[in-house]
Amino acid sequence: MANVVFYNLLRSKYGRTSIDVRGDSIQAVIDAIIQSIPEATPDDFQRCVVLYEDRVIHPSRFDQPIGPNDRIAITHFVGGG
Repeated sequence: MANVVFYNLLRSKYGRTSIDVRGDSIQAVIDAIIQSIPEATPDDFQRCVVLYEDRVIHPSRFDQPIGPNDRIAITHFVGGG
């Protein structure tokens, strides 16, 4: 199972800091999150930032394979002033 850590907007919306889900790619993990959390929608992940192995993963690379015990962080950049 991959451990997914939520930051910023997702943490506030879901009321969770993390979730463990099965998936062999980043997209499969996102799909599992959407199935596991009732308030999660595909739109929540349209502009998200995914960090995997200390690198930012662009949405075009969400098919990248991941290991069964890997940790992924998902966040949105937020600004203010």
